Amino acid sequence: STEVQMTSVGIEFKLVRNEDRQQVIYPMAAKRGDRTAGSNAPIKGPDGFGATSWKIDDDRLGAVYRISFFRDPEDCESAAMRMVWTKIDDRPVVEPDPTYYLVGPFNAWGEQGMQKMEHPPGDL
Repeated sequence: STEVQMTSVGIEFKLVRNEDRQQVIYPMAAKRGDRTAGSNAPIKGPDGFGATSWKIDDDRLGAVYRISFFRDPEDCESAAMRMVWTKIDDRPVVEPDPTYYLVGPFNAWGEQGMQKMEHPPGDL
């Protein structure tokens, strides 16, 4: 489980097992072309085809959610997995600082990691 806070960026996510992008666990889209799904969506993966993300629909900035993932260790099928989130608190919103990463052919467009852009001291 983990806790996340609703900010102006929103909350969209998927799971990546063992930091391996070929082991993504994600929701099945309700219809072709959907990018996001809710907590009731069937679960797919782990595989490398996870184009869909879970999305927490809430317009209350500062709402805090506990996200939990459950998997039956005796059953490796998707039906044995469950994603649940529960609102647990309201806190003053803490907006994330903007962060930029450089991707290009030199790192397979992010597949081999991303290079974080740093601000030199004294730069705006």
